[in-house]
Order: sequence, then C-alpha cells, then structure tokens
Amino acid sequence: MKYLIIGFLATLFFACSPKATTSSALNTLTFWVDGMKVPCTGAGPQSCLRVKKGEDFNSAEWELLYSGIEGFDYETGYVYQLKVSETRLPPAQVPADASSIKYTLVEIVDKRPDPKTRLHDIWALEAINGEDVDFDNAQAPAQRPTLEINLTEQRVFGTDGCNDFSGSLTSVTDTELRMGALAATRKACIRPVVPGLVNAAMQEVTGYELDGLKLSLTNDAGREVLRYRKVD
Repeated sequence: MKYLIIGFLATLFFACSPKATTSSALNTLTFWVDGMKVPCTGAGPQSCLRVKKGEDFNSAEWELLYSGIEGFDYETGYVYQLKVSETRLPPAQVPADASSIKYTLVEIVDKRPDPKTRLHDIWALEAINGEDVDFDNAQAPAQRPTLEINLTEQRVFGTDGCNDFSGSLTSVTDTELRMGALAATRKACIRPVVPGLVNAAMQEVTGYELDGLKLSLTNDAGREVLRYRKVD
C-alpha cells in the first residue's frame, strides 16, 4: 500500500508541474527599430536590427537584436515604433547559439523615414571652413577629396586628395556624426595644402546638416568645417 501511495503522489506532482516543452508568455514591450541593420556576430556573421526597448525613445540605449521579430517585415530607411510580445521558449525548443526569448509583432504603432540614412552615400568636397575650394588652382590636389559614409558597416572611407583614410563611426543620430581614429596611407603629397586642411577639419567633426544634395560637417560649436555634395 505504501508504494501505491508514493507512486500516486509522484504521478500527481509531475501532472501538476509545468512541462518543459511549454512556452511561457512574459509581456508586451515597446520596441523602437533603427533605420538600418548593422553587422553582428551570432552563430556566424550576420546583420542585426538595432532596437531600443521602452516607451521613452530618448532614455533608452540602442542594442542589437540577434533573433529578429516574427511577423515583422522590416524595410530599410524607416524608424519603427512597435508593440512586441515576448515569449520564453522551453530549452528543448532552443537551438544552440540561439536566444531563448522569442519576439512576435503585435502592432506597428509608427513608421517614419529615418533622416540619417541619407548619409549613406559618397560625397565630393566643395568647401573647407566655409570657403569654396578652387580645384582649378595650381595648389589644389589633382584628385578631388571624397567621403563615403557606410551606415551598414558603421564605417567611413575617403581621400583627402592625396592619401586614403578609413575609420569607424562611433555615433550617428539625426544631428550627430562622430568618428573614431582615422587610419590613413602615408604617401608624400606634391600639393599638401588641401589634404592638410581636410585632415585637420576631420578631427573636429561632431555633427552634420543635410540640405538637399549638400552635406555640411560641423564642429562642437555648430560651425561648418567641411562641405560636400552628393556624388551622382
């Protein structure tokens, strides 16, 4: 009889316990989704959404979302405000190197163009410190300085008219543009004036303004230090 009672209690315990194969719904969250995906590494190299979590956009920090959002048809160039359900998956359903949290789209609250994605282009130099560069001048470099801003890779590439340079983007918002240290080639420059001015101005850049096909790079005081035009 004692063994029958123990067996009955064990059966009752397991019947009442949560099953390891059952998903557990947690809550509904507000997600803000950035206008471009960025490189990331999960099970391998991939592109990830950048999201902010919470009602207040300005108080949240961007973070990478490796797992994606089920039912969400993402379109590059737009910032989204979403309502997303969060579900914890049972361990048996989670592949190796995958998230145990599943996100599912509930509602697209807002979708609007992301102005900073216009930076993602190649630009040709027009002016330094507010003065137009005369490329017909004998002291001007034979090669016009250019700047490529690649938001997908979060990097910048370009030439100062003599040497090539590249570096990382550390912050890009609707008004802010900050770069890490720029690495450059070290060729001797026959016409060094413009390259020197470009390099000095690049060290000051902290922001930007877009006006049609013009891109002005500005310093902490809001003064234009470099002006470019979009390359067709």
